[in-house]
Order: sequence, then C-alpha cells, then structure tokens
Amino acid sequence: MVPLEQGRSRHGVFRRLAPLVHALRGIVTELYFPTLDRPQLRDLEFLFTDGSTFFHEEKRDLTPSIARIGDDALAYRVHAEPSGGRYRLRKTVVSHPHLPCLLMRVHLEVTDPTLVGRLRAFVLAAPHLAVGGWGNTASVRTLLGHPVLLAEKDGSALAIAASRPFVRSSVGYVGESDGWTDLHRHRDLTWEFDRAPDGNVALTGELPVAGATTEFTSGSPSAKARRRR
Repeated sequence: MVPLEQGRSRHGVFRRLAPLVHALRGIVTELYFPTLDRPQLRDLEFLFTDGSTFFHEEKRDLTPSIARIGDDALAYRVHAEPSGGRYRLRKTVVSHPHLPCLLMRVHLEVTDPTLVGRLRAFVLAAPHLAVGGWGNTASVRTLLGHPVLLAEKDGSALAIAASRPFVRSSVGYVGESDGWTDLHRHRDLTWEFDRAPDGNVALTGELPVAGATTEFTSGSPSAKARRRR
C-alpha cells in the first residue's frame, strides 16, 4: 500500500481524505476520514468490456505503473493496460488539500482499431462507511440534471460524480446485484437499480467513451452528512 496523504490537524482530525493507492494493483483501496483509524471505502476501480467477448477488472487484469508527482504533492500518476495492450488507462489521483474530496483525472486511449466505438468503461466503488461493509445504503440521485452515486451510513456519506455524466448507473448488493456481478455475467450493465438499502453494497457508473481517446474527471467526496428524507 502506498499512502497518498498522511497529514492531519493538530487535533488529530483530518481536514482532507487520506487515501491509499495499492502499489501492485494501482487502484484506490481505502479512504481514511476523519482519522487514520477510520477507513470509509474498501476500493475504487475501473471495469472494462466490449459488450460481448471480454470483461476486465482493473485490479486483476491490468498491469499498472505508479509514480508520485512530487515529494510535496498530494497526488499520484497511474498508467495501466491489459495483456496485449488493446487500450491504455492513465489516471492522476489527487487528494484535495483542504476538503474531504478525492479527484481522479482519467484518460483512456483505445489502441486496437477493432475496439474503437465498442469499448465500455465503468467506475466501481465499494463503500465501507463508518468502518464496515455492513449496513450501507446505496442510491442513484440526480444533482443539477446529472446522476450521482451515493452511499450513506450512520450519518456518514460518500458521493461519486463525473465531469462527463454517467451514461448509465446502478447500485446493488455485492456478489448478488451489483455492477461487477452484472458485467461479469452479461458483459453489459443490464441491471439499473436506483436503491440498495442496509447491506454490503457497491456503486457502478458507466462513463462515456467516444472514439479512440476520451478524458474525464471523477470526484469522490466523503464527509459527515445528515440523512435527508
């Protein structure tokens, strides 16, 4: 595990997220907030499929290289690609210096001409709010006309949105109705559930992929929040 940011206030409470980037897999594996003993996320990664012949999971099927941007920078660059190099994923993971927010700038390049127009990309997050996978409630909400993936538990909340809005989105229970299970089984997001209450849940959003290259920014804020009904 490579700590992206380990700073804290003089009271021991984080004013920003402290994520870990897995040194071998290249994915964000934990977000700590408000203290170093309070992980709020199991992992956040990308999934890929052509809709029919393959399903790739970033942490299992892509080989990453990881580089820190600078000694004082709260950021990493990750380059990854699958065996055969049919496409390349480049992302910059940045922890906001003053707010509990994680930003990822992602560039996807399709190098295999037969995949242009066919490759699909998805973001997958497994929230473990309040230090546990149990009892999380996931939902798909709309903010300013765009879908937002949301998880809540015991007054804590995590939201994920993208600068280029999700084409499709779904939430579900891990291993049963979540996006990973759907994509692994069908090579497509055939289930579009907008709520999964009180369980071990996962959030999935399909990102628009246009042509041979595409770029977008994904944000993942996590903070104490009141439940709104």
